[in-house]
Parts: sequence; structure tokens; C-alpha cells
Amino acid sequence: MKRHELADILRDRIRGGEYATGMRIPSQRQLLQEFEVSPVTLQRAVDRLSEQGYLIARGSAGTFVTEHLPDRACCALVLTEDPEHAPINQFFATLLRESRAWSDAAGWRFEPWFDHGTGPAHERLCERVADGAIAGLLFASLPYRFDHSPLLTAPVPRVAIGRLPPDCDVANFAASLIHLRSAGVIEGICADFAKAGRRRFAAITGPGSAGEAQAGLAAARKAGLDARIEWWLELPNAPNAVSCARVVAHLLCSGRPEDRPDCLLISDDNLVPAVTAGILDAGLAPADIQVVAHANFPDPIPSAVPCRRYGYDGRSILATALAEIGRLRDGQPRRSVEVPVTVVDADVG
Repeated sequence: MKRHELADILRDRIRGGEYATGMRIPSQRQLLQEFEVSPVTLQRAVDRLSEQGYLIARGSAGTFVTEHLPDRACCALVLTEDPEHAPINQFFATLLRESRAWSDAAGWRFEPWFDHGTGPAHERLCERVADGAIAGLLFASLPYRFDHSPLLTAPVPRVAIGRLPPDCDVANFAASLIHLRSAGVIEGICADFAKAGRRRFAAITGPGSAGEAQAGLAAARKAGLDARIEWWLELPNAPNAVSCARVVAHLLCSGRPEDRPDCLLISDDNLVPAVTAGILDAGLAPADIQVVAHANFPDPIPSAVPCRRYGYDGRSILATALAEIGRLRDGQPRRSVEVPVTVVDADVG
């Protein structure tokens, strides 16, 4: 008998309740006598189940079945990049940090996977899913890289964060969707700027926001703000983009008061430290310019000047994902779930 065959038998006993949660499994001697395998084969089978979250060794007390089985309470968080090696993506970093700290009464836990849709990590995750050792999959972005992967066809609940194109129906998609609501956010920010007596609007954004410029400028003008196309500044996706942001902000905020903005939107939280440092470089005080910046809650990255924050809460997203996985496990159809924007009204530095 091979180790994976023995692991399958032991796993079936755990799932079937013969080895109940919290129970000590038979000793090594008893299992060796029953299955007539070598100690090495037995240990490798036990190690496999321990890695999958079914068993836990407690020294001389023996090996026990875990209280919360992975096929009932383990969600794989699938990230297409490792934020610890690509810190530009603060959203992924927030999800990773909050998933590692997750704790709830149902015993759910998250298992992070850095998976590009191919390679060893992908193969291991597919194996875990095929073994039934994963209760659900949460993709941190739309899983386009997994089009030909068994992850999208395996009988396991799937949830993805993102929004489908208008011509796509979530009922025909491979996962339920968590849609981060953005409608009306810029309009509300601009209205608040106007209520605070601000007159000249600018925005510094990350790459890919060119399509938002016209809508953002229109929202500012509707609120009665002076919104110039040259004050909507989209920084390129380049290694030096963050360092450039400080210089760009310095130049934007220099000059006579009537020639510079008195309210600023920073729509990419990766740029917040550099942009706000550039504001200080220009010699502006908090009274000279009101700043609203994107954030990933609950821990926004630091700012050099006071600013209001808006964005999404990582814990709320994870909780929404687990609730949706529960729905799917109960046989409910896939759907799109909306997570509202969070706004922290108090200035946060």
C-alpha cells in the first residue's frame, strides 16, 4: 500500500466520523499492525494529513483529529502575486494580513496561495482541491489566468473579487463575485470638498485610471469646483512611479494660491506617503489643501499630512466571502454581492 492510498483511507475515516474531531487516532503500532505498511509509509501518510489540516501531533500524547476539518472550514485565498515581494499592491497585502489573523466561532481559517495559474504552487493547490481538503476558494481578483485550470471546474465553492464586463452574466461565470462598490464615491467626495469651501480640485491616480478622468472631472464640476484636465494626473506603472509621485505633488502644489488646487484626491493608496510628502515639500499647511485618500482598512498606510480616508475593509471582504461560500455549499446559485465603501471622516495622519 502506498502512502497516498493510506492517507485516503485515514481521511475517509475522519470525514465519516470514525475518527471524530478532537479524537486521538490509533497509535502508530496499532496502525502498522492493521495496514501492514512500513513506519516510513505510515509517517508520510500522517504527515500528508497534517499538512492538509486533518491531524495535529501533540507530542507524547499522540496524534489527534483537528477540531475544524479543512473540507468544512478551510478557505484557500488565491493571490496572483505575493504582496510581500511586490508591496505595490496594498489591497493584496491587506487581504493576506487579515486572512492570517482571521478567527471566528465557526473555526474558519484561510490558507494563502500565491498562484499564477501554472507551476508547482498551482499543482499543489489543485491536488488539495482534488483531495477535498479545501472548503472554498477565494480569488483576490477575477480568475482569468485560470481559464483552463481544474480549479474552475472542481466541485468546490468559488468566490472572486471583481466586476464582470456588462455583457457577462454571473450565473454563467465560474464563481460568485464580490463587487467593491464605487458608484457615487467621487461625487460624494467632490460634494464634501465644495461644502468645506474648497474651489480648485485635483487628483493624483495610479495607472489604469484614464477612463475615470472624464467622469471624475465632471463630478467635480457638477459640485461647482474648478477642475482642469491638467490637474488630473495619472502616474504610469513604472518602478519609479512612487518616487515620481512626490515630485509631481510638489510641482502641483507650488505657485500662487489661485494657480494650484486647494483640494486633492489620491485614488491609489500606494501613492499616499509620497504625494503627501510632496505637499509638505511645497510648503503647504493643512489649511491650504484638503486631502482625501484611498485606503485599505483596517490599517491605512501612513500619510505625511492629515487626510480623510475612503476604501474597503479587508475583514468585511473576507467575512462576505465566507458567507457566500456557505450559500454555495448549501446549493444556492452564484451571484454578485456588493461591499460598500468605508469612509473615515476623522483626519488620519
